[in-house]
Amino acid sequence: MAATSSGAEPNTAAPNIKKARQRSSAYPSHTIAACLAFTKKIDGHFSNVSFTPQDVISKALKQAGGTFLMLLSSSAQYGLLDKSSGEGYKPSAHFKKIDKPLPDENVGELTLECFGKPPLYRKLITQYKDKQIPSEIGLANTLERNYSIFGPASELAAKVFFINANALKLIGEDQIFRVELDLAAIGGDAEGEDASVDVKPKRADKPAAAKHTTANSKPLVFTPPPHTPPAAKTKEIPIFLKDNREAKLVLPPDFDDEDIRKTVKVLTAYLA
Repeated sequence: MAATSSGAEPNTAAPNIKKARQRSSAYPSHTIAACLAFTKKIDGHFSNVSFTPQDVISKALKQAGGTFLMLLSSSAQYGLLDKSSGEGYKPSAHFKKIDKPLPDENVGELTLECFGKPPLYRKLITQYKDKQIPSEIGLANTLERNYSIFGPASELAAKVFFINANALKLIGEDQIFRVELDLAAIGGDAEGEDASVDVKPKRADKPAAAKHTTANSKPLVFTPPPHTPPAAKTKEIPIFLKDNREAKLVLPPDFDDEDIRKTVKVLTAYLA
């Protein structure tokens, strides 16, 4: 007779090992405009003489969680907030220049300097300056494979980069990325090359950062440099009415006598 084993069979089930979450490198997750609005709120509550702990800022602004932490991180990367490890944050001197510029200071140029401060952006500027930049999806793939920004974070980082670049008019119709910045002169961000925030980013197709406004509810817009004024598309002719009221007649800038006669005919019809 064949011998049989009296021992119990060994447990061959594979152990339940949870896959470690990949931690992304630092990237701005909110736009420059959103971070300007966020920093302005901090500046309204605290002095920029000393650093304020993160939890104190959170209570004052009534904001917490991942979005709050990512706003802090992004604002520091843009150079709008100064950070001191163990002490907290304070509005930077660069933010003060943008918020309350002197007559000889150009807000557009100062905002452009914010674009050149995050370590990720400095690398992308070096890689793509005066070259055709990939599509948003292509950039997201590049961020994941070459810059250790993984999953939804790469999509969000790419979208915010394009929002910033387009607001500053750095990408032409030919998709050439043109940016004039002296990276050595403006320096990097306060958080350093290896800083990252281990929170789940929002989906890239809903970047709340693009919709932030200032404290007085007016949207933040970048002031274009003086040498690139927007082209006039219409001409407004004021018409002063009774009781100190005013109306405006809007015409194309190249209007002629025939256009005026047609306009008069239309207005005359309203008297019937």
